[in-house]
Amino acid sequence: MKKLSLSLIGILMAAALMISGCGGDSNTSGDNANDDKKTIRIATVALEAPVLEVAAEDLRQQGYEVELIIFDDAVAPNAAVNEGSADVNYFQHEPYLLAYNEANGTDLVMVDTKIVGDAYCLFSSKYTDPNDLPNGAVISIASDAANQARGLNVLAECGLITLDPNVERPTKFDVIDNPRNFEFIEMDTRSLIGSIDDVDGLTCSSCYSGWANLTIDDAIAQGSDINECAQSFAVKPDDIDAQWLKDLTAAMTTDAVRDAIIKEYDGGYIPLF
Repeated sequence: MKKLSLSLIGILMAAALMISGCGGDSNTSGDNANDDKKTIRIATVALEAPVLEVAAEDLRQQGYEVELIIFDDAVAPNAAVNEGSADVNYFQHEPYLLAYNEANGTDLVMVDTKIVGDAYCLFSSKYTDPNDLPNGAVISIASDAANQARGLNVLAECGLITLDPNVERPTKFDVIDNPRNFEFIEMDTRSLIGSIDDVDGLTCSSCYSGWANLTIDDAIAQGSDINECAQSFAVKPDDIDAQWLKDLTAAMTTDAVRDAIIKEYDGGYIPLF
């Protein structure tokens, strides 16, 4: 009876080892699942879609399935990646992403490779020189923290206002000297250029200038933060080293994509690769 019990124990132990071995193989394959991923869901906005489609076609030829999920606001693409309905997004610069993380308690990260840069500009349909803006001029600025800071910095670089030097991302409440008594009106970033005939001046990204049949050359002033506000892909931290993301980044930095950027945005975006 003792021999039978020992034999039974041996069989059970062997079975347990086999099961645990299978479990170990399963976990290993789970670790590699990210490298085997062949479907990429990219959250973006309509402005970015034409150039993303050039990269997507390259990836499809490599065996990937690529889906562009196009949103009509600048918050949803980050929410989509954070909640998992998209794998990656492309529409923002790093200061905007950092401000989003800070406001929402998220930890999305940006790929190091810089894709495009944009000039943050001061436009006006009434004045051709920033120094001509009158006392009490109405200036429209972005409502989101990162782009509002960019716009205010353009005005500060022109010597029109003074910002609190101790604030990294200033808002209109951090204007410590406003000698011309400018009135600031906040708007969604994508609505700014449309206000050009209703205000004395507006600050916005050069990438939106085409919506008012303008180019970067029509700006009466430009900021100096193109490289600091470069745009790239954003993902969850666990995906930052994934092979599919490396392939996506490579597909977005080809000569074909560079040509598409130049053609599509007419100087509104500047290729940085």
